Amino acid sequence: MKTVSVKVPDDVAGRLRRISGYTVYLRAAARRLAEQETDGQSAYDKSADLCGCLNAGGMARGRVYLKQYAKRNAD
Repeated sequence: MKTVSVKVPDDVAGRLRRISGYTVYLRAAARRLAEQETDGQSAYDKSADLCGCLNAGGMARGRVYLKQYAKRNAD
């Protein structure tokens, strides 16, 4: 059996801790999810329309910028 880690909000984690044997429920839910038909699409295929929808204007733009950044943060 493989171990899968999942981050959940604090309120969800609190509710899960109050359920006796909650891991059994989580395994069953994961199994049901894995057995669902996926119609051949990957997660990327399903979210492809979201790709490129954010403007990342403040991020690194090129080699010159990255070199300057590396020098600034090398200290």
